[in-house]
Amino acid sequence: MAKKKAKKTAPKRSSDRALGRVAARAQRFADRIDQLDEWIDRGARLDLRYLPLRRDLCEAEYQRRLKDAKRAGEVDGAPTLEEFQRHGWRLDEVFRLEGDLRLAARRLAVLDGYKPEHRAPIDEMLRRCFDRTERAAPKSWQRKSDLDVLRSVLAALRQLVAADGVARAVFKTNRKPSPLQAGILDVLLDADGSLSGDEIASKVQRKLGGSKPAKAILAAIGKLRADCGFSELFAGHAGFKLREHERALAAKLLGR
Repeated sequence: MAKKKAKKTAPKRSSDRALGRVAARAQRFADRIDQLDEWIDRGARLDLRYLPLRRDLCEAEYQRRLKDAKRAGEVDGAPTLEEFQRHGWRLDEVFRLEGDLRLAARRLAVLDGYKPEHRAPIDEMLRRCFDRTERAAPKSWQRKSDLDVLRSVLAALRQLVAADGVARAVFKTNRKPSPLQAGILDVLLDADGSLSGDEIASKVQRKLGGSKPAKAILAAIGKLRADCGFSELFAGHAGFKLREHERALAAKLLGR
């Protein structure tokens, strides 16, 4: 009996590998955006000096800072030890945050229209979180509040996702969405937060002029996940929401 020849598989193209690296980088930035959004939700209690603190150093660092606060008469409004410990990270998480911020600063430098001041909020966040950075931010940034710095870092990361995230999403896309699916993406792009299936159905019905019950919406969202590159379109208690890289793809597909 003749021996079967092993089927040869074509080597993966270097362009595919490069696009895969872009995809992974965009995912890192998108994950950081979600995390920093949560930090901003903490509002007035935000303190970049202790957010990435290692858990094994939390109590000693808290006591040191509490002593400094008492000496300066700034105890009112300071976080409690419990709050301080809640934000303590593992050492590897601390390294990843610093690494992602440094990567973001380097990536900004290769975008069209880059100016050195574009990375200033990232440099200032590195200084406040880790007491070090590759370059000092301008004095004007050092006078801004933690919330202002964090919002500006988010804007920079969103700019990077817009550049890298579209390539990442297109890399995963198999087909264009149907009119109903496009209507859903349109609604999610305009939404300020998460939407339930019923809320999406009512908005799509007005946009498309037809009856679109929530069951059909859920089926269409399933197709968006499986076939159109929106595999991370989230369904939780709050409903559905596009992540940053998915927003970039949706805007591209809808021509917005």
